[in-house]
Amino acid sequence: MATGTYKSLQFPSMPDLSGITPEMADMVPDLSGITPEMADMVPDLSGITPEMADMVPDLSGITPEMADMVPDLSGITPEMADMVPDLTNINLDNLAQFNLDDLSGVSETDFANIDITQFKSIPFDLLGTISPDQLNNIPDTIFKKINPSQFTQISPESLSGLSSEQISSFSKNVMKKMLPEQLSAIPAELIEEFSAKQFKNLPSDLFSELSIEQFASITDKAFKSIKGDQFANLSLEIFENFSDEQINTLTKSAMKNISTEQFTSIPADVFNSFKSNQLKKLTPETFAAISLDQFNNIADQYLNKITPDQFSSLPTDIIGKLSEEQFDSISNKVLKKFDSDTLEQLPRSIIETFSTKQFNTLPLDALTGISTKLLSNLPEDVISQVSTQQFSQMNDPLSRKGLDAEMIAMLPAKSIRGMTIDQAKRATPSSCSAMTTEQRKEIPAENFGHFPLNVVKSWGEEEAQIFGSEQLSNLDSDQIKALDNDFLKNLSPEQSAVLG
Repeated sequence: MATGTYKSLQFPSMPDLSGITPEMADMVPDLSGITPEMADMVPDLSGITPEMADMVPDLSGITPEMADMVPDLSGITPEMADMVPDLTNINLDNLAQFNLDDLSGVSETDFANIDITQFKSIPFDLLGTISPDQLNNIPDTIFKKINPSQFTQISPESLSGLSSEQISSFSKNVMKKMLPEQLSAIPAELIEEFSAKQFKNLPSDLFSELSIEQFASITDKAFKSIKGDQFANLSLEIFENFSDEQINTLTKSAMKNISTEQFTSIPADVFNSFKSNQLKKLTPETFAAISLDQFNNIADQYLNKITPDQFSSLPTDIIGKLSEEQFDSISNKVLKKFDSDTLEQLPRSIIETFSTKQFNTLPLDALTGISTKLLSNLPEDVISQVSTQQFSQMNDPLSRKGLDAEMIAMLPAKSIRGMTIDQAKRATPSSCSAMTTEQRKEIPAENFGHFPLNVVKSWGEEEAQIFGSEQLSNLDSDQIKALDNDFLKNLSPEQSAVLG
């Protein structure tokens, strides 16, 4: 006999046998095993006629706990016989005949044979009482047709009974309407059954409900289907447990939408799995939060895809600790966006190994304001190829704290053509005397009128034979008065003429 729980059913106490004739004997219920506590379970037979004999339920085997299942037959007529429910056959086709609290009386076999019409006929308030075993018996073909509004009534506890075939059959609409607590209840080992298409249809906010174990079960194909706004809702705990395989499958959309907190939660030791096309999709704001350990684990060959904005966002402690291998991997696009502050932050070891190509890639304004200390650490082959434009941007290369005599002599003669008036104003006798003959010949004529008097006083016979008339013609009266006799007596008539 099937069982179930019924509500709002009332029964009289002991049966009223007045008026019972021998022909009606079969109508008297079997009271064997009935105890005083079960008195309320016995139906009222008053008014029953022989024609109504089949309406009297069989009470044999009834227990006190089943009392509420016995219907009230008082007032029943022969015409109402079909209204009396068969307590021995509760199934999905006759649920409407019972006022049930739950579906515990429906067998698993019935659920195994359920069709979509039967499923849709189950009252909403009873869907939440389906047991895990009953749910497990529902054919996956039925799951494909379940209405989302019905699915959301199924309790999270029941979903623990899902099979892999049922998971695979979830429709697009069911995925779109799934509740957070339902997703959380799906066993981790079944999450791998979700297809990429199904994952795409999950509401973004549901991704915050995924556990570490569930997330780890997502297949690579499904992982790649995760949209940016979905990815942004993943918990920090998931990122703290990221694997190399998961790093490899991160999409461009995911990289664009990853938050600073999520990014910094990724273990440093899996950063070597990031590929160049992934890194370049990070926003500068996110990239700026990278730790030294995380940065140092990025494969050197992939650093060439870091964008200029990303590099400029890096904290000082990372730029100041770059290795030569890391710096050599940085693209020309990044070098072209360098400023003087970035140059000053670089380790001395990198400045000392700067290549001519790297130095020539730097923007000219990056040389403005850099210290002569930095310039002094540049390799000789870089200094020996400084261009006119580069020299003009250097900050006081000829000043007291400028380049040393050896470095000045290494400069190409043509670079001196870039000497500015400000550089000339701050030149010293020692820096000028360190210049080669060819270099001095290249000093712009208009700069001569701005050399300090102590520089002019230091000129002697050698300078007199080097400087041209056009250069000397720019000296002012005070400078001419300061000229040394050794300089003056070695001038040519033409040179003397321009000095007056």
